Amino acid sequence: MLKFKKVWLSVLIATFLFSLTAVAAWAKKPFEGVTIRAVLIGGGNYEKLYEEFIPKWEKLTGAKVVIVAKMSHFELDKKFKLDFAAGAADYDIMTNHTILPLSTISLVFFWI
Repeated sequence: MLKFKKVWLSVLIATFLFSLTAVAAWAKKPFEGVTIRAVLIGGGNYEKLYEEFIPKWEKLTGAKVVIVAKMSHFELDKKFKLDFAAGAADYDIMTNHTILPLSTISLVFFWI
């Protein structure tokens, strides 16, 4: 039983130290100098979402977000199909819809 407690305590201490290292890395803005090119759905509440959260995310991570295009859902679907078929997708992330209602987005980004 004593050996089990020592092993368990060692695991807990290692986990704690690892988490401190991870927090310290985030505090140093681990993505400083990285640019992410994004193609996003535009209009409506999405604009408000981008204006509010992209600057906060950039400040938190050190990365820069460049919005390549903002289009409607149908325009984006067409763009994605054409870009990938031609091998011309020059962006890192893309979205044409969100799986979360915009009213709950603050629950996801509670740390910002």
